[in-house]
Amino acid sequence: MCNRLHAAANLIAHSESTGNPALICSLSLYNTLFEGLPEKGFYFHHPQSVRKSKLRCPLSFIRSGSFPPGEIHFSVPAVVKAENAALMLFVGWRFRDDDALKTYSSVVRRIFTPVESCRSNITKVLSGLRSRCDRVVGVHIRRRDYKDFNGGIWYFDDTFYRSVMQIAVSQFPGRTGFVIASDEPVDLNEFSEFDVESAVGDPVGDLYSLAASDMIMGPPSTYSSWASFYGDIPLCHVTRETLGRGVLDFN
Repeated sequence: MCNRLHAAANLIAHSESTGNPALICSLSLYNTLFEGLPEKGFYFHHPQSVRKSKLRCPLSFIRSGSFPPGEIHFSVPAVVKAENAALMLFVGWRFRDDDALKTYSSVVRRIFTPVESCRSNITKVLSGLRSRCDRVVGVHIRRRDYKDFNGGIWYFDDTFYRSVMQIAVSQFPGRTGFVIASDEPVDLNEFSEFDVESAVGDPVGDLYSLAASDMIMGPPSTYSSWASFYGDIPLCHVTRETLGRGVLDFN
C-alpha cells in the first residue's frame, strides 16, 4: 500500500508543478479509506494550473523496471524526454519529485487524509497516552515478510524493540509513551516496563496512528516513511547498529 501511496504522492505533486493532469490507476483498492479519493474507480488529479497544450509527440512510455534499482527522479534524461509527449504512461512505483512534493505537500496530505471513522479510532488510542506523557513515540514493528526479506537483516524480536524503546526513554526528558503498530499480534505484557498502547489494529489505522505520534522509529520501510511524511514528524530507521550507538537519530 505505501509503495503506491509514495508513488501517487510524487505524481500528484509533479502534476501540480508541471500542470499536467494525472490519472492514477493504482489506488482503487483504497478509495473508501481516504477523504480525497473517489467512491469508486481511478483517481484523476486535475492541477490548479493546467499546462498549455501544443503539438507534441503523441505518447511516451516509461517503466521503472528499465532503470537501475533505486528512486527515479524526474530530472533523469529519459524521464525529461518523456515529458514532451502529449500522453505519458508511467508503470512502477519508484518515480520521485522531491522538490514538488515539498512544495505541494499540503495538497497531497489533504487527498490522503483518512476517513473520519479511522481518525476517531486513532484519537481513542492516543488520548490516554497524550494525557499521561510528554511525548508519544510510534513504534513500527514489521516481521511477517521481513523474516526472509533481504536475508532477515531488519527482522527484530521483542527484546530488540524493548532495547531501542529504552534508548528513547533515556534520550528524552520527561515521560515518553509508545504506540505500537505491528503487522502481527503483539503481547503488550512484553513491554510492561513502558507506558504503551497498541495502535488501531488495521493497516490504515496503524499507519496513521504512527503519523499522529510525535516521532517514529522502526526498521527501514515505506510504511513508516509515509507516516513520517503525512504527520510531518521525525523518523528514525533502526538497525542492529542502533544498539551499538545507543542513540536514536531522528530526521
